[in-house]
Amino acid sequence: YNGWEKVVGETSQLDLTGNENDQASSVKVRPSCTLTLFQDYNNVGLLDSLTTDVSLLSHNDQVSSLSCTCQGR
Repeated sequence: YNGWEKVVGETSQLDLTGNENDQASSVKVRPSCTLTLFQDYNNVGLLDSLTTDVSLLSHNDQVSSLSCTCQGR
């Protein structure tokens, strides 16, 4: 959980650009939320859907876009 931090609220699509593109190695996911990670911009190339924190992503340094949905908010 070291390095840059990006706080993401509920969003259907978010591209990671500049220094953030292909640099995610861990994530923290808020309770009742699902964070979906994609290999390419515009939610292309599904990598994983996560509902809990992950300290070392199996798709380390491959994430270029994401979406986040939350239940009961």
